[in-house]
Amino acid sequence: MSQYTPINWPPPPLGDWPSNRAALTYVREQLREAERNPTPFHDVIKDFKKLVDEDPALKVLSEKMFQEIPIVEGDVTFEAKNFNDALKVCNAILTSPPYVRTSGADISAITVPFNAVFNWPAATTSGYAFFLNPEVNGKLKNMINKWGEFLSGPDSTKYLASDIPHDEEGKYWFSDGYQQRMKEYGQWIGKNIEDLYDCNPHLSTWGFNSWDAFFTRSFREDVRALSKDDRDNEKLIVNPCEAGYQNLTAFNAEYAELRFQQLQVF
Repeated sequence: MSQYTPINWPPPPLGDWPSNRAALTYVREQLREAERNPTPFHDVIKDFKKLVDEDPALKVLSEKMFQEIPIVEGDVTFEAKNFNDALKVCNAILTSPPYVRTSGADISAITVPFNAVFNWPAATTSGYAFFLNPEVNGKLKNMINKWGEFLSGPDSTKYLASDIPHDEEGKYWFSDGYQQRMKEYGQWIGKNIEDLYDCNPHLSTWGFNSWDAFFTRSFREDVRALSKDDRDNEKLIVNPCEAGYQNLTAFNAEYAELRFQQLQVF
């Protein structure tokens, strides 16, 4: 790690993304669990490690990108100190479904966990070069696809259970707190979440046989109904996946007669 560098934590990012502090805490928890209960690396992790170990240039970059991460003032620091630590966390992620993070009134989720692992090293000079390598990206793709297979299977439903342990209630997607969050995202004023989404509270995992099925859940048939004339309009998107807006801005009259990209506005 580089020389101590104090960092003033920025406000939570736009779009309801978890804060930097939440992401770093997640990496810390995953690494500690992996070290308490070590398991053999999955084949895709072994393959990624082999690529880096056998390529001198990648090996050097994989070491330097962690050394170039600034040390963060305060209790929460990036605890994956090297590439092997990062692989331990990735290995744990491959058999871990996303869960809700509850801290006081704050409710968030790390649904893109590999980004939490590599976000800091990738933002260094050496990390930039490392992650531009096509072979590295191929190994990352294999890793993400393997996690996708897990999320499509029944073992990924752990945090969808209707029978929620009291001591872990804050981690479950159908906890009272996150049900309220889903209603807010869906702008739903009804009492029951099952009237908004096609789900069943009387089934063990609310009727979802995988995390993927929950993530791609459907509205009830009469929710967000389209008019008869619009049902075949491919330009209309009715998406039940909760999300926060990235930004709000007033339309600028200077663009009225010009072609422009969204990036120019936002």
